[in-house]
This record gives sequence, structure tokens and C-alpha cells, in this order.
Amino acid sequence: MKPDPKMVPYWHLWLAFWIVVVVLSWSVPIAIFGELGEWLLIYLLSVYVPTIIALGYIIWWISKFYKTIEYELREGAVHSKFGVFFKREKEIGYGRITMAGLSQGPLKRHFGIYNVPIFTAARGGTNMPEMCFMNVKNGPEIRDHISAKIGKLTEETQKTIEQETLDEIKKIREILDKSQKG
Repeated sequence: MKPDPKMVPYWHLWLAFWIVVVVLSWSVPIAIFGELGEWLLIYLLSVYVPTIIALGYIIWWISKFYKTIEYELREGAVHSKFGVFFKREKEIGYGRITMAGLSQGPLKRHFGIYNVPIFTAARGGTNMPEMCFMNVKNGPEIRDHISAKIGKLTEETQKTIEQETLDEIKKIREILDKSQKG
């Protein structure tokens, strides 16, 4: 499975945000209100040329990185693979997984995408996931699939089991009441 195609514009929005905050927030006021005189052209070239080069590289890298991401829910493990220059591949058996979460911030909510962090005991109690399925469209289904594989029940299954247990207890009570009366 691949992440949702909306991942690329999501990262482009974050990139635009950081360009505005990190570069434009201080460089534009200096260019307009600073008394740079003859140094204005050198200032503009020294700030904006590296910014444009870095921006071009990051836009290229985001699209390449997106194409390398793969997630797979195998029979006995979850598997992820990604990387442009340095390829990373990881597989975690369901027996090692302690929890599968679900996260979605405001921007991801707008795009309808989720992160599914997968936690193991190997991280020593930190809140850092061992693996994360980033920017997937069907996050709740993935989390529920993993939770079912590690023995955790969905709310619906848990309610069904609780109702069946309650019905069985009621039958036992009826039998006990009949045997005490008879």
C-alpha cells in the first residue's frame, strides 16, 4: 500500500509555511526598511538565491521520497520501506507490537489523511513509535487491523463479546434460580 497522493501538497504547504517563517519573516523587512544602499543587491542575492536553490531541491526530494514509500500488512508482520538516497526497510512482527495509534492534525484532517504510529516495548517507555505509516487514507482500518492481530479488540467486537457474556450470565442465573426454587 502506498500513502495517499495528497501527501505531496501537504508537504508543499509545510514547506511554504517554513519559508515564510524562517526566511521571509526577517529578510523582507530588512530589504525594505534596512538602509543597505549599494549592498541591497548583494544582500538579496545572498539570501534569496540559496533559498531558491534549497526550495527547488526540497520540492524535487519530496516528490521522489513520496514515490519510494511502501507499507504492507503481512500475515505475521507489518513492513515499511522508503528512502531516496538511503533506503530503509523495517519489519515488525505482530508479537512485538504493543499498540497501534492514530494521529491527525488540523492540516491532515483537511486532506483526510492519518498517521498510524506503531509502538513496541523496545523503545523503553518513550513515546516514540518504532514505525509509522505516514499520511495514509485508511488510518482507522489499518489501526484496527493491527490491533486485531495483536489481540486487542475493536469497540464493536468488545461490545459483542460483552453482550454475549452478559446473556450467558443471565442464563446461568435463571438456571440457579430454578434449581433453588425447585
